Amino acid sequence: MGTVAHASNRSELAAAMKEALNREARRNEMRVAVVRLSAYGLVLVLDVTLWLRGLRPATNITGGALWVLLSAAIFFAIMRLPYGRVYWFIVPVVDFFLIDSLLGARIAHMGVTTAMAAVSALACGLFAATGGIRFDRRAAAWTTALAVVLLVRLLGDHASRVQLLYSGVAIVAIGLLNVWLADQVRRAMEATRGQLLLERLLPGVARAALKDPLSLLDAPRSVEATLLVTDLRGFTSLSECMEPGDVFEMLNQLQGALSEAVHACGGIVDKFMGDGMLAVFGATEPGHDHARRAIEAVRRIRAALDEQNRLRSAGLRIGIGVHSGTVVAGCLGGGSRLEFTVIGDAVNTTSRLEAMTKDKGVDVLVSEETVQRVPEVTFEDLGVAPVRGRQQGIRVFTLKS
Repeated sequence: MGTVAHASNRSELAAAMKEALNREARRNEMRVAVVRLSAYGLVLVLDVTLWLRGLRPATNITGGALWVLLSAAIFFAIMRLPYGRVYWFIVPVVDFFLIDSLLGARIAHMGVTTAMAAVSALACGLFAATGGIRFDRRAAAWTTALAVVLLVRLLGDHASRVQLLYSGVAIVAIGLLNVWLADQVRRAMEATRGQLLLERLLPGVARAALKDPLSLLDAPRSVEATLLVTDLRGFTSLSECMEPGDVFEMLNQLQGALSEAVHACGGIVDKFMGDGMLAVFGATEPGHDHARRAIEAVRRIRAALDEQNRLRSAGLRIGIGVHSGTVVAGCLGGGSRLEFTVIGDAVNTTSRLEAMTKDKGVDVLVSEETVQRVPEVTFEDLGVAPVRGRQQGIRVFTLKS
């Protein structure tokens, strides 16, 4: 079962990368479709103008109108229909015949002048360049091959072998450049997939690293933050009669649901401790609302656990401790292993509060330091309680449902 979860995560990330590539390829395809429609529309306007002056036959107008309609059909198909790889190979074929008809008719009428030869070579080069917009080397190679064939069809009977050779080499060079660019984009998307994974592991840390990669390696700094510690009640007894793989799968889903609640409120999961979790608000992105976001995360955690219990027909409970104070945030370790974490008395106090929920018979205990930061929230005062490791007790509150 654990393997299924890992496979699901891998397939989800792969699907996200594919979707991002297709989304950008579709945008590029739309841009080319606009250029195509505009170009053939302009050619039609020129044909009509020349026909009115008696310089072009009416057959040019009929053909031009068909090219415009076909270009419009491609535009609306890309805009409205599902986008997939079929476009990568069908659209270049359509462009092949469109350019062949457009320039072939004019070469037949005007002959191969220096201007027409230059226009034909330029059109084939631009046609080859469109292969790179699809971010796939096969698509780029296919469009380049069609561009070379198109050049031979247009100029093969009129240009010298030397002219064809030089023009063909230029088009192939453009095609190879597009293949290289497609590979570069693929590598960039692989990096994006790694970024997506980092965002899921440590969203706040990943965002901070992207803004200033070296900032996380600076000297540890003291920050005001709110910490949240959770511990699942009844999980050990529930897992005793389960296979190890099933236990891991269930814990993965439970902790995943709780961490999503933390991430939704702008916090980061510092670490998982079996069926426990340490989350931090305000360590990587300092602000004055970290306590409010932590309390909102508590509400979301409660709702997430209720949903998991409903899906599993289980009776799992949870203990949550919330405390605000000064922590030292930074990277621990060195060499090939670094871990962003927070340390300090506030961390220990939060853990003590979570353990105290059992004695108080509540699911959430919040310190007075946190309560003072969220005056808009209603809490129930449970009085002063002794905390192991501290000389003085701490006033604790519980969050009403």
